[in-house]
Amino acid sequence: MNPAAPIPVLTVLVPAYNEADNIAPFLARMIPALEALGRSFEIVLIDDGSSDATWARWMEASATDPRLRGLKFSRKNPPSRSEKRQRTRFARHDWKCMGVVP
Repeated sequence: MNPAAPIPVLTVLVPAYNEADNIAPFLARMIPALEALGRSFEIVLIDDGSSDATWARWMEASATDPRLRGLKFSRKNPPSRSEKRQRTRFARHDWKCMGVVP
């Protein structure tokens, strides 16, 4: 992440658990929808301890798109109160929404 990058208007928080096969289709739909809003945005994947390649696929995508960020937890749901707080603090703007990987 570029620290000099402007703070986005919208942060979409996306919890995921073993969603490796759904990362590319999700981004193929979500990014154009967010771009159509005409506002700056970021998408933050929250990996809840996936045992598949979810994190690796997200990191591959984020290497070419600075609007994609990630937060990885080492264990599966349900998240602790501390982890829930960490999720929302990781977002860089006050406007947040939760997305779901289909």
